[in-house]
Amino acid sequence: AGFNETKRLRGTKIIDLFRHNQIGKPRYLKVWQKILARLELKEEGQLKLAVIEADRMLDHLLILVGYGQKHSKERLTRLTPTQVSNLKDLREARENIERLLNEPGLEIDLERAERIIKIYQRAFEDLGLIDPSE
Repeated sequence: AGFNETKRLRGTKIIDLFRHNQIGKPRYLKVWQKILARLELKEEGQLKLAVIEADRMLDHLLILVGYGQKHSKERLTRLTPTQVSNLKDLREARENIERLLNEPGLEIDLERAERIIKIYQRAFEDLGLIDPSE
């Protein structure tokens, strides 16, 4: 999304963007499917990429709707429990991902990666990006 599109969408409720298909929902769903495919591989490197990509996907959405603070952690603070029912879990998952990014030797297992992805999945469902059945 370019600057003008971001400016036009600023202040729009995230869920409304997907209801009216104002932003590329199919593109996000394609990325989501790639994230889930990485989990299926069950390789540590792919698990790390899956959780990092899920976080980047959410961050991109927040930028798109005008939550343009300098850092992704600050953008996440703009969400409310009304928008995302598992906001506390999402913030904790974000902290785990930050640790993965900043501590190269830190490992992640399948169970932890699946737990993090489920947190992001719930957030994406709440935001209207993906349907609960997906």
